[in-house]
Amino acid sequence: MAKSFNNNFNNRFGGFSGGNGNGRRPSIRLDGRCPICSHNYDFRRLKILGEREQEILTYIDCHHCGGAILSILTISPLGLSATGLLTDLGSDEVLDEDSRRTVTGDDVLDLHTALDREDAYALDLIST
Repeated sequence: MAKSFNNNFNNRFGGFSGGNGNGRRPSIRLDGRCPICSHNYDFRRLKILGEREQEILTYIDCHHCGGAILSILTISPLGLSATGLLTDLGSDEVLDEDSRRTVTGDDVLDLHTALDREDAYALDLIST
């Protein structure tokens, strides 16, 4: 699966840097800055956390401020797209299923009721 994604990516976009060996220059560059402190990312710190079909889940943290971005890179016939999310999680915590709690229908209804009442219970509910 990863090989398929990488081959498709390299054939379409020339790879991340230096082209794909066919003399073409890459048509994209990774040139990112941290949205928190504006320092340049060190892309050697980029981690691939998972892959599925034509998607890659990536994680990169800023060596300067420690802020991190979790992103999904998707390749489609229309090109490459990226969706990112600022996070305070470490890369090991992102995929740690034991640290997550399942949200139930009752949780959603409780939150809806609390927000309708606009009382302190909503703040307590959200913080747990």
